[in-house]
Amino acid sequence: MEIAQLLLIAVVVVLVIGRRFVGQPLRAQSLLIPVGLTAWAGYQLVDQHLTGTDIGFLLICAVLGLASGSARAVTVLLYPRDGHLWMRYGWLTAAVWLASIALRIGLVAGGHLAGVGLSSASSTMFTLGVSLLAEVALVGYRAARTGIPYAARQRTLLGR
Repeated sequence: MEIAQLLLIAVVVVLVIGRRFVGQPLRAQSLLIPVGLTAWAGYQLVDQHLTGTDIGFLLICAVLGLASGSARAVTVLLYPRDGHLWMRYGWLTAAVWLASIALRIGLVAGGHLAGVGLSSASSTMFTLGVSLLAEVALVGYRAARTGIPYAARQRTLLGR
């Protein structure tokens, strides 16, 4: 199961980074993936017997997620296009992604040395979810301050 979770994390990161590097319209419904990842990680953690070390590790993961998501959000380029707001990652955003991935690897290694018994996939999914939530919240705040409207919601096959 852990390999499948790590692959899911990699796919989400590649899709998010790829789409945002090219540029995309900013839409209000962008909380789905961050909330979903965080909730799924939380669901997986509920069944585990958490020690004090595990809880401390999760708090550090949350802080890393908040910090890296906020740092990325500050580097996101917001610009008007076709009458609404667009966003795009820049090279500085990529540098923040790489730094946070390196910190995450070091955190997992240090956690294992300290006796953390959590699965690295669950804690990584939790950190990524918190990170994306922080990014979405701060980009949303910055976007609201521009006064430029968000793009309309995309229609789905169900017409909603």
